[in-house]
Amino acid sequence: MAKDIPPGRQPVIRDALLLSAAYALLFIALESLKAHRSRFWTGMTWLEFGGSLCGMAVYFAGLLVLTLAVLTLARRLFARPRLRPFAAIPSAAAASTILWACLSVCRTEYPTFDDLFVVTLILGVGTVSLISRATGLLPLGRVCALAALTFLATIAATVFLSQGFFLHPQRTELVTRLTVGWMVAFGVIAFAVAVLFRHARRQYVLAVVGLVVGAGAPALVAALASQPTLEHRSARQRNLVLITCDALRADYCSAYGGSTPTPTLEALADRGVLFTRSYSLAPWTVPSMLGMFSSTHPRSLSSAPSREAMAREVGRYRWDPKHAAFAERLSANGYMTGGFVGNRLLHRRDGILRGFDQTRWYLHWTPERRGLFGQFPFLRDCCAWLVPALVHERPVDTSRVLTCHAEEFISRNRNMPFFLWIHYMDPHDPYDPPARFRTRAGPWPVFSPSPRSPRTDSPKFDDAHYLQGLTEDDKAYIRSLYEGEIRYVDECIGRVVAQIDRLGLDDVTCICVTSDHGEAFWERGRTGHAFSLHEEQVHVPLVFAGPGIGPATVDVPVSALDLMPTLADWIEVDPLVFWRGRSLMPLLNGEPETEPRPCFANATNHYAWPDRFDAAIGARYKLIRSLDSNRVELFDLVEDPLEQHDVADAEPALAGSLPTELTEWSNSFDSSFTSRDMTPEEEAGMQERIQVLRSIGYVD
Repeated sequence: MAKDIPPGRQPVIRDALLLSAAYALLFIALESLKAHRSRFWTGMTWLEFGGSLCGMAVYFAGLLVLTLAVLTLARRLFARPRLRPFAAIPSAAAASTILWACLSVCRTEYPTFDDLFVVTLILGVGTVSLISRATGLLPLGRVCALAALTFLATIAATVFLSQGFFLHPQRTELVTRLTVGWMVAFGVIAFAVAVLFRHARRQYVLAVVGLVVGAGAPALVAALASQPTLEHRSARQRNLVLITCDALRADYCSAYGGSTPTPTLEALADRGVLFTRSYSLAPWTVPSMLGMFSSTHPRSLSSAPSREAMAREVGRYRWDPKHAAFAERLSANGYMTGGFVGNRLLHRRDGILRGFDQTRWYLHWTPERRGLFGQFPFLRDCCAWLVPALVHERPVDTSRVLTCHAEEFISRNRNMPFFLWIHYMDPHDPYDPPARFRTRAGPWPVFSPSPRSPRTDSPKFDDAHYLQGLTEDDKAYIRSLYEGEIRYVDECIGRVVAQIDRLGLDDVTCICVTSDHGEAFWERGRTGHAFSLHEEQVHVPLVFAGPGIGPATVDVPVSALDLMPTLADWIEVDPLVFWRGRSLMPLLNGEPETEPRPCFANATNHYAWPDRFDAAIGARYKLIRSLDSNRVELFDLVEDPLEQHDVADAEPALAGSLPTELTEWSNSFDSSFTSRDMTPEEEAGMQERIQVLRSIGYVD
């Protein structure tokens, strides 16, 4: 084929090929940096690796075609023999600039750091190439080779540093700065070595040795950053792993006789203790989780509030600053603590992450573009703009991200005692299980009823928080998505358990799996949660597994209030003085219940259903009381576990005595919000929380 090309043009085409390859590696290095500095980066799957190979091919082929096209269009400018040797250099630089402009068409913000980074490198490589060609300092082929090595080293540095700083709170900033700094240093050193030893007999050997030694720097930094802790536990120190799943109701799980397969929960129950009657403290996340971690009962909202008043009270839920946190106690006892949360309502500012050494929290509604070029963000976004069918946008898979963080945390801290808390947002809406866990076809790939949920065409709640116009088939499809989410989060829990077993930590680790609340599916006409204290919203799974635990099944009612005292008792740490719960260790050890007591719960109210509720759950009966209408409902959970028949009239003695117990209980703690003014800092934090609550759908 070369015979058909005029001899004078062969070097120019060769130069175009070399420069196109060098610039292609520049863009691949940029893509790598962009992908790895994402908060959601967790590594590359084999499928993503295949997409990356396709992306590389696109860059190599695209830049070569663009460079040859620009060279052809500009051939008159380089018609003179003296200019012809330089033709490929500005043509390749122009082609790279055009490509960057094409990649930027879908970006909403510019100029940014990326623009400065790319333009500087395009001009830098072009300028060095022109100087080398004009002065004979280095052959153009060697300049391109050194540029390619620099960009390859940058890709390697990005990978090493991302992994090394995986759990660092400033991972994104560190990876960006260290990688860019490394690229500059590597490039300068590489070109300096090549120039200084260009006449030496062993210049290639010297250059390669220098590059290999230099390339080890990022790997060394990453290795030092990712070194597991060298401390060792004493014989009495044990690990704690608490896993909470948002909106996971018990009766859907196969471990509780439900139709949704949960093999991980079943396996943990087979070797540990399963509590068949575990109850959350409230039917929505914030009061439930704050109550669980503080082992205190949460407050209730005011009666029949306006939308603004409700939003302000909801925004004021926070950890009591006078109270120490369990994680703080463990840190003081030599534990490494990690909290990885998929629900932005559980924020560091609100106190629930106090005492955790390593934390991550995510807004589960963050949009994530998925497609062939998952590891090439610029190319993927360009494809989304040009050919939308190649890319689909879904909520970020926080369960995958949290699981990867948990696995890494366990691995790095395996030589010392640790307390790990993972809060999976699944199976909370939006319901978007992986394809392998979808059992039915339906009209909405992602289902979320919140009116403020972005980018879904699923039905939304009306003003009264009902979903109108759904057929029975639609409802069955929505339930199937929820079941798929349960199967997926069970798989993620299985990965965490497998990591513990793989590292030989199962004989020193207690695993607890539970939920913050359940989810309703039209049992009483509505779907979702936060509006009642019926079983579908407060009956949650609770499984303990670890050395010396079980196997057993416990049928007495227990409360989320008891979790922290139980975990503290298992590792022989004194309970905190303000805890109101009791340790379940006697039940875990197979001892019978000696002091039965009811479980209490309270439901904060929503402007769409303004009554406030509280509930007392005993060994057989459950009473739900409306604090505003004074209406009571009494259910026999043995005969009527679905709470279809109110037996208050048939059991007047119980219906009269249990409200008295509820009143005594609610008077025993600060059950409502005070009207004191907030500080400016508290006000700012409350407004931020309200915005997050609106994005999730708790407030309008």
